[in-house]
Amino acid sequence: MNLNLSDYLSLSISLAALVFSFFTYFNHEKKLKDAQLRQLKYEEDENSKACIYANVVKIQNGYYLLKVFNRGKAKARNIRVELLNNRNAFHFSNWRDTITMLSPSQYKDIKFFVSGDLDSPDIHLKFIWDDDYSINRTSEEFVPFK
Repeated sequence: MNLNLSDYLSLSISLAALVFSFFTYFNHEKKLKDAQLRQLKYEEDENSKACIYANVVKIQNGYYLLKVFNRGKAKARNIRVELLNNRNAFHFSNWRDTITMLSPSQYKDIKFFVSGDLDSPDIHLKFIWDDDYSINRTSEEFVPFK
């Protein structure tokens, strides 16, 4: 069997294409596995997070309920609520209580009344809580109440 230059050239191109195909395939598989691992990690993180929010419901003239609830997928523990504005206008009946635990879709009512002038029509709150994801997670929220 006698091979000439064009045969060597064809064989070289075929081998290069084969090597490139294997490289592309394995590189793509690695990227796909990395993306799947990132997605699994994200889902695991989301399933271990609580998400604390609040809204206000008027119950009678000057009296309101602050409903603190958990929209997350995990239990929230040791929930603290801090008032960041209008401190002299709001009077809470059980404000200093720490909410021990809120399961997903569960809520806790905090009764309060309003007296005096307001700095703003919203209640600026800071929530601090522990969950399976982290300790002392925080969020701030402006809750309208009028």
